[in-house]
Amino acid sequence: MKKTLFFILLIYPFIVFSQNDKFKNQLVYNQLIELDNYSKQKDINIDLKLNKLFGKIQNSKSDSLKGFYFLILANTLSDQLKKDEAIVAVSKSNQYYNKANNFPGIAKSWMNLGNIYLNRGDHDKALLYYNKALEIAEEKSLQKIMGWVNKNIGVVFMNQEKFKEALYYSNKSFKIFTSIDDKKELRCSLIYLI
Repeated sequence: MKKTLFFILLIYPFIVFSQNDKFKNQLVYNQLIELDNYSKQKDINIDLKLNKLFGKIQNSKSDSLKGFYFLILANTLSDQLKKDEAIVAVSKSNQYYNKANNFPGIAKSWMNLGNIYLNRGDHDKALLYYNKALEIAEEKSLQKIMGWVNKNIGVVFMNQEKFKEALYYSNKSFKIFTSIDDKKELRCSLIYLI
């Protein structure tokens, strides 16, 4: 009985610490989701909000959380036309997602790198990173990411006036979003088919 009680008292702090760590990670994750939504709305205060979270991210043991932070940072920097800084941030995101074996995160970071190069007008590099994202998304059956990447590849070909290829990838995107009944993304895919 004493040994059991001693053992419980010995491991109790580790259990509590582990649960507290998970709780802290969930709180930070929720804050990152909120910031991701702000970044999509072009919130001008997002830099301040990201900086406030940086200390919490550094202390986190979750590589997925760090990857998500740097992905949002990359999107924000890209929106601010700080493309070189965005490339560094998305590369960090990819490194953390790779450490965590977080395949959706890896695919999204490759896709975002493709987006940065697409916005720069570097279609070859955009296609390179989109194809890396697509390979992972197809391998892991990440339907929504497959739809996004196919749509983006269609945009690259549209910009290059390769209309047959653009239509092919836009159609693939349309079929994927139809199959998963994602009406919002389906509408976006339709725009490129018209």
